[in-house]
Amino acid sequence: MRWGFIGIGRVTHRMVEAVRAAGHQVAWGAGRDPHKLAQWQQRFNVPNVSTDFREVIVSETVDAIYVALPPSLHATWAIAALEHGKRVLCEKALASDEAQANLILAAVLRTGIPLVDATAFPHHPRSDRKSTRLNSSHSSVSRMPSSA
Repeated sequence: MRWGFIGIGRVTHRMVEAVRAAGHQVAWGAGRDPHKLAQWQQRFNVPNVSTDFREVIVSETVDAIYVALPPSLHATWAIAALEHGKRVLCEKALASDEAQANLILAAVLRTGIPLVDATAFPHHPRSDRKSTRLNSSHSSVSRMPSSA
């Protein structure tokens, strides 16, 4: 799978390693600061970079998007990626509020494309509450097994 990273902060450093360890490629990176973006590109040997997030999302050389931006930007870019047919891994918190989370959920249901949030503690009580709510509200949403 070919990944595009939107956001290049510290959290992405380990994710680059994880993506590659899984046998996947990091094809693109996008960030707001051109200087930091150039450093990130050189450090991780990523072939394509841009300060335009949309360029990564529409790229034919990207199969999945990793959204590693501030939570207030997650809904905008996760939904854009879904609408362009990309699978999405969204860093936590998934959304800034319930309204944004509902917009993301609507996009997942509309497109039928997987989105996973990067929950660090799948067995935390908060995660259990989230799972229970999803199970009762949206039976068509695919869920990760609880043992994952």
